[in-house]
Amino acid sequence: MAESGCPTRRHDYQGRFKERLNERKRIARELHDALLQSVQGLDLSFHAAARQILAEEPARQTLELPLDRADEFIVEGRDPARDLRNSASSLSDLPEAFPRFAEASSLDGRFSFQVVLVGALRDLHPLVLEETNEVGREALRKALGHSQGANVEVDITYDSKEFLLRVRDEGKGIDAEISKLGGCDGQ
Repeated sequence: MAESGCPTRRHDYQGRFKERLNERKRIARELHDALLQSVQGLDLSFHAAARQILAEEPARQTLELPLDRADEFIVEGRDPARDLRNSASSLSDLPEAFPRFAEASSLDGRFSFQVVLVGALRDLHPLVLEETNEVGREALRKALGHSQGANVEVDITYDSKEFLLRVRDEGKGIDAEISKLGGCDGQ
């Protein structure tokens, strides 16, 4: 059967993955180069001004809390921007990447974390690996930060027909009213 002039589905998906990856890298550069550098410059200026005020002065103490929060903002903004710049090739594999992320996101050891691997580890296309890593990290971020559960588990299944990633916890779940508003009840 002769191919038509239309691109194959696989080629179309690869093109969309590449577009998304390039867009993420562009956004990361803009976040880092414009926003974060500007905020860091302001932060340094305010730190210099605060050092000119005696430590026991109320004005100094009034400045220190927002400056500490600005420092936290810079760190919080820099890490995701750096992560967006990293390519999927920097990931060794998902069963190793998720525990590293969970450990870095540890909330004072308030949860136990494990990865359950089913099937033989297979190489994924770098764009699929990168996308899966991002989706998995976001699911982990939500589970670790909002579920209030004590146990978080990532199930990774490789079989001959599919790849499956599931993030589970035994936390409080989504409120039924919010679920209805968000269309999560299948409607």
